[in-house]
Amino acid sequence: LIKISKDNKTDITLAPDGFEKILSQLGDVEQSLPIFDAALKGSKAGFVDLDTTAAALAQTMSILGSERANAQEVLDVFFAAKRVGAGEFADFARYMPNLIAGADNLGIAYKEVAGVYAYMTGKGQSAERAAVLMENMFSVLGRGEVRANLKKIGVDIFDNTGKMRDMVSIFTDFKK
Repeated sequence: LIKISKDNKTDITLAPDGFEKILSQLGDVEQSLPIFDAALKGSKAGFVDLDTTAAALAQTMSILGSERANAQEVLDVFFAAKRVGAGEFADFARYMPNLIAGADNLGIAYKEVAGVYAYMTGKGQSAERAAVLMENMFSVLGRGEVRANLKKIGVDIFDNTGKMRDMVSIFTDFKK
């Protein structure tokens, strides 16, 4: 922790609390260290406290697992979404992990979640409103009767292999 803090030119007194946020979520020291490093970088770059960034990365990594992404990739996606969308980085860090969790249950990739969230905030929705709308959408798309009725009108949520289609394709079907 001391080395990572020094490498990031961060106050060492912040390390224990920030690292504990990550470790308590993941329960694995070796997996938590690179997330801590990314969280320190993210908190400085996003002008947000370490606890917020650490909690967002830890929660997202516990959903995705290290085989699907690493902490730096997740952080990069959060910052890319922030560049396209509107709002503070703290809002993206606060809302995206829960959105990713809801979307993951449907098989929606975390990068797509970030893209939709960025689009919605960029088009004028507040961070909180965009999160509520997306949570509602994921909840509705998770209901079988809704998917069956959508299929009847030409909106396919899943492809022929049973994998969820990308959000752009689904929204294009809605537009038709």
